[in-house]
Amino acid sequence: MASIMRTDGKQVQSTRHVERLTELLFSEVKRNMNTLPQLHPVRRGTDRADTTLCLIRCRLFALGLLCLSGLPGVSIAETVDIDKLDDAAVVQEVRRLAEDGDAEAQLHLGLMYAAGSGVRQNDEEAVIWFERAAKQGHPAGQFNFGYMYVLGKGVAQDSAAATEWFRRAADQGNAAAQHNLGVSYLQGTGVAENVSAAVKWFTLAAEQEFAASQHNLFRLYADDEGVPQDDVVALKWLNRAAENGNAGAQYSLGDIYGSGGHGMRANYVLAYAWCGTAAAAGSADAVTCYLGAEQYLGDSEKERARALTLEFREKYSEKSAEDKRLVADPRIFLQQRTKKVEAPHRPY
Repeated sequence: MASIMRTDGKQVQSTRHVERLTELLFSEVKRNMNTLPQLHPVRRGTDRADTTLCLIRCRLFALGLLCLSGLPGVSIAETVDIDKLDDAAVVQEVRRLAEDGDAEAQLHLGLMYAAGSGVRQNDEEAVIWFERAAKQGHPAGQFNFGYMYVLGKGVAQDSAAATEWFRRAADQGNAAAQHNLGVSYLQGTGVAENVSAAVKWFTLAAEQEFAASQHNLFRLYADDEGVPQDDVVALKWLNRAAENGNAGAQYSLGDIYGSGGHGMRANYVLAYAWCGTAAAAGSADAVTCYLGAEQYLGDSEKERARALTLEFREKYSEKSAEDKRLVADPRIFLQQRTKKVEAPHRPY
């Protein structure tokens, strides 16, 4: 039987959809059997066995028509221009896919309820759909289900349960879950405090360019917190976090350039540029750094620093993995399915 291709490349059987379409065609075939030369027409006086055989052939013929048309198991998203569907039809299609057991759709329906996108905001419903996706092994579903336990939204706050679901998602490579699991170990929340374990999970997330984990590794290696101090490693992760758009890391890097700490020489042009980039992203601390660095610049240096700041803001703003979230828009979700694009698993 044909099947729906999910955005993660796996196939999902859509039995209900096939049966519904088959029944519609079957009913049409029965009404027009005498016009179909491939089938034996049902005539008055035909014995029951022949009639039954004819109906079986009708059903097979109906299914054959579906196969020839390419419709079996294909969702509306794959046969209709999504832009021509009204909002209610789009939401209905996402819900149908979720109810048919599609984990990606279950995750997305949970996101819709959590954000109130296309449906009335409802944390309890969000939890229901996150849980269904999570129990099918969907890593983003596991992450979001765990995160609802952290927030205590739609479910009682439970740090141990949150940590367990983060672990399941982290084991599958979900960077956001790896980061949160690292935080759990660092703070001893839902699990015994273990800095080495925290570093392990932060590193796994950082290697996936998860900027918050990269910034945390800088702090741990720079301040000798549970791991041997190593300025080279610390600055490596700080630079990557800043380039991935983490405002806190951008401020930290600008502050280091302004003071010449961690074995680096002072560079007020770079201090101005990084602190200016962080300030534009909303870092209040960076404003002081930004204004302070400006006092040490001559006119020509100010011009260069301002040009570099504009370049950094364009190049390094909002790039971090934690700032790019799954869009809780049902229309975009269905369009992604149509294009067979693999949606990245990012946190809600």
